[in-house]
Amino acid sequence: MSGRKQKTERKKGRPKKVTEVPVEAPSKVFFEDAVLAFLRSVGQAVGSVKNRPGGAQTLGPDAMYVCAVEALDLARNSRSVPNYISAAAYAVVAAMQAGKAWGLPLRPAPEPEGGKPGSEQPSAPQETPPDDAKRGEE
Repeated sequence: MSGRKQKTERKKGRPKKVTEVPVEAPSKVFFEDAVLAFLRSVGQAVGSVKNRPGGAQTLGPDAMYVCAVEALDLARNSRSVPNYISAAAYAVVAAMQAGKAWGLPLRPAPEPEGGKPGSEQPSAPQETPPDDAKRGEE
């Protein structure tokens, strides 16, 4: 037997019914939502630069501007959204350094609820009076 596949004939007859699958309408996404999503991504990238020891950030805003220009050139050539986000992050770092805001301390991590870690005490559920009791007080 040869290694070639044999052609199979299609049966001619009534075509199969095509059933339409109901498609849900896409959720509405607005411009402001997209802007906030991109700003969150840029903010995370800025935070990673802040937490990175050394690097161009120690050389000041001019060095960060050079990083932003290089990242933007890379993004334009690759048409990559993450590269555009990196370029924006470097530009924000340069602006923060020029505005003397880069040296501000990071916000401390929130303390776990209940005071000390590991000393979780179950809280009693809060009881709410029934609607009838509220109406009687009025």
